[in-house]
Amino acid sequence: MPRSLEFGNSLGTSFGNIEVTLGANFSVWIIITKGVSYNPWVGIVFGVLTFVMIGPQYDAKKTLSSGTRDRSAEEKNAMIIGKLG
Repeated sequence: MPRSLEFGNSLGTSFGNIEVTLGANFSVWIIITKGVSYNPWVGIVFGVLTFVMIGPQYDAKKTLSSGTRDRSAEEKNAMIIGKLG
């Protein structure tokens, strides 16, 4: 079970790298097809999309922490190891 946290972290890093690569490729495509003057607008659109996607996660964490006690990853691992041992 503890290795699943490492796997999750590696997936997060990998997807972050993929996002940067896709964003850079999209920006280059916009520069080639439309021109450099459109590139700031692409950045603004992606920035707004980022906040739109983060919003629901922030609300869920806020509700969780105010309604119940959110356990840390270390406490969760200790509980899992205690059940297995």
